[in-house]
Formats: sequence, structure tokens, C-alpha cells
Amino acid sequence: MRILAAEPYAAPSHRSFLEGLAAHSRHDLQLEMLPARTWKWRMRTASFHFAGLLENDGPWDLIFASDYLNLAETIALLPPKLRGIPAVVYFHENQLTYPLQPGEERDVHHALTHIHAIGTARKALFNSSYHRNVFIQAVDELLAKAPDIDLTSAVRFTKERSSVLPLGTDLERGEPAPPTEEPVILWPHRWEYDKNPAAFLAALIELEGQGVPFRLQLAGQRFRNRPAELDEIEARFRSRIELGGYLERTDYLSAIRNSHIVISTAQHEFFGLGTLEAIRSGAFPVLPRSLAYPELLPSEHRGGGMFLYAADDLPTECLARAVDSVRSGNHLRAREDLIRHTDRFHWETLAPQFDAAFEEAVEE
Repeated sequence: MRILAAEPYAAPSHRSFLEGLAAHSRHDLQLEMLPARTWKWRMRTASFHFAGLLENDGPWDLIFASDYLNLAETIALLPPKLRGIPAVVYFHENQLTYPLQPGEERDVHHALTHIHAIGTARKALFNSSYHRNVFIQAVDELLAKAPDIDLTSAVRFTKERSSVLPLGTDLERGEPAPPTEEPVILWPHRWEYDKNPAAFLAALIELEGQGVPFRLQLAGQRFRNRPAELDEIEARFRSRIELGGYLERTDYLSAIRNSHIVISTAQHEFFGLGTLEAIRSGAFPVLPRSLAYPELLPSEHRGGGMFLYAADDLPTECLARAVDSVRSGNHLRAREDLIRHTDRFHWETLAPQFDAAFEEAVEE
């Protein structure tokens, strides 16, 4: 099949996702991506761009659209003879449950764009069960507010057409790092409010106060408006920082292979590709027991406190145990279990599942 993979907002993880899928799919995915800028403009206007591609560069067997594309508008802009092209929409994020910045109000028009996209598509794929569940609940709550109209059918098709297929990685298995006196803690997340850098800073201060030895690698994308906590971390722990700043792929992979612990303090995470790849490389995870994070671990490690901490707490205690484990070499078998579990996220396993979803959508 010839598939138009339409991505109006090609953030690094979105681009990596499509490139990995295209490299492993048995179908011909033509990647059409726009730079990751001005997301609101992208959601309101990218339909004109992609409708033109569909009309002028066809024929196409399927549209594979990201959640940033207003799919209903795109199809409506096509000539009548092309409006029957089947579509699958993939949700990296959504604008119905994405956390707001302080003082920001939610624009439900963008949320309704997602619901219209699912109504237009034959399938909607979410990157985690957590993401799908919170989205469906929010759709139910939002549409219940509509005056004078029964919208239960929209809630129903959202449930019926949606399923879960996670992001993939080409990264091969690593192995747990050998014992070391100063374990390296990796922060692989973008430096924004929803990743909660304040909790990370507070935990580091507590670790230092307890005399816990550690070093830092501060990866993750940085933006013009950087959080004050990043400045304080860089100033206060300057002597402990081995690496700081956004890295290109090759350098990033080297960084995660040289890390012993991967930390998240996020208040929002629909999947966590950076965390997954750090775990696959052998890092000891210290993650909230919430959001999508438990899905990255085997079921037997989702309930205890070895790798997961209560989401309302600071990760200090869990981090201290991780440092002790790395220094002593404890829990190596458990960490090997985690690494094996990540095989299900390798593209060799996932690409055939995406191909099957594409084929089912075309055959409906």
C-alpha cells in the first residue's frame, strides 16, 4: 500500500516515530512533515497543505495522520472522488487532557478537532493505555456539557475505533551498568513545566544533604523560556554535571549508555520514549507510579517501590535506593527483566502490528 504519513508538527519524537515505522513497515510510507512550530496554527491550517498533497501526489491507499492534523477538514477539502480515502489517526498527545500552564484556559475547539478526526478515521491509535483511558473519560465529560444534543454516539465511536499501539525504538538491548561509587543520574526530558523540574531540584538538594554520591547528565530539549530550576541545578551542582544540553541522536545514545539511573518527576507523560530507551540501555528507572510509566515495566514490577514512587511524593527515597543498588550491584536480575520487557517496543515487534492495523482500516 502507498500511505501518506501526515505530520504537521514534527517534534523530534514524532519524526523518530515515523522514520522508524517507515524503515520497518512492509508498506510504502511517504513521510510528509512540517516543522514543529506554532502548533495552534498547524492544527487550524495544515489541512490545506495536506489536502493539496493528497490531491496532487496520489493515488493513495491510506492516510496515516497525527493528532495535530485536522483530519475532518482535510477530507472535506478534497474533491468528491477522493473523499473515500481511508484514514488512521495516531495520538502522541491530545489537547483535551494536556496539562495547562498557570493562568492558561483550555480551548475546547482543539479538543473537538480530535473527536472529529476520530469520527472521520476508521481507526484511532493511542501510544499508551493510560492516554486512551484519560482521553475517553475527558471526551465523555466534555460532550456531556453540550446543550440540547445527545452526543453519546460520539463517545461510543471514540471508544469503538480507538486502540493502543505504543511508540517503537531501533535501540538494541544494553545491560545494567557495573557497580560504581558515583552513579550517574540522567534527566532525558524536555525542560518545561509539565515535567516538574522543581521536584527534581528538590530531590537533588535532599540527596546532597544526605551525603548521597551522584553525578548528573542533563539531556532533554531546551527552549527560549527555560525554567528557573534548570538555572539553579546548573549553578548548585555544577561540579557534578558531566553533560548538559540537547544532544543529537548519536551523542544522546552515548549519554544514556553511560548513565546508571533515569529519573522522571513528570506531572504529564503519555508514553515516555526517552525513559524507555534509557531502561533498554540498562538504566535503573526511578519513575512516578502513575501516568504511562507503569506500562514501560513488567507487570510484576508495577506495584512495588523498587522502581516506582508515589506520584505525590518527591522521588528522594526511591533515588537513594537506586544509588545504593547501583553502587552495590543489587537488583541486577530485576533490571535484566526490565530490559527484556522492552523487546515488545522494538520496531521488529511493533511494525507488523501497525501494518495489520493499516490493512484492517483499508479492508473495512
